[in-house]
Amino acid sequence: MMRLNRIVHQRLKSLRLNLNEVDKFYTDLKMDYIKDTGIDYNTWYPDNEETRILFKRADDLYSLRKDQLFTAIFNFSQTFYSLKEYLIVYDPIKEGLIEDFFSNEKTDMLSRKQIANDLKHDPNNDLIFDSRVVKNEIIKEPGKITHISYLSHSWFYRNLETVEYCQRLYKELLTFLEKSFK
Repeated sequence: MMRLNRIVHQRLKSLRLNLNEVDKFYTDLKMDYIKDTGIDYNTWYPDNEETRILFKRADDLYSLRKDQLFTAIFNFSQTFYSLKEYLIVYDPIKEGLIEDFFSNEKTDMLSRKQIANDLKHDPNNDLIFDSRVVKNEIIKEPGKITHISYLSHSWFYRNLETVEYCQRLYKELLTFLEKSFK
């Protein structure tokens, strides 16, 4: 078990809760917001105010889910980076090691603190909501080849799928803490 003080442990718990929210809101975003609003597919709806309200409610639900995921990612990134300063206060002797982990070591050509800084200070590197291919698969069978592309509708940070990126940052942090603060 890691030996860390109460303040650092509290931030680790917050980070875990942030990541749980990222996962939950990502799952919610992938759900069928049309059906969740009560709209049935292959059903004729009259062109009237009631129908427009129903479809507006579906659009609003989708927007809410996008906003919730963005907020969870933003909160995760800020909590993640705040741990750096608390770890330095907790163990100033390891400041160089902590600084290397957060600022100098690269994950996907980015320092781990980069996402937190960009989301706070750099609109050019903000999250972008988009649909992108995140995985390609080729299935070879006798006489045919099938190409399957998996799309993700999510927030992307510098072409990285942000939910996956947050999960990876969290795992890397736990590994670092286990190795460095035994």
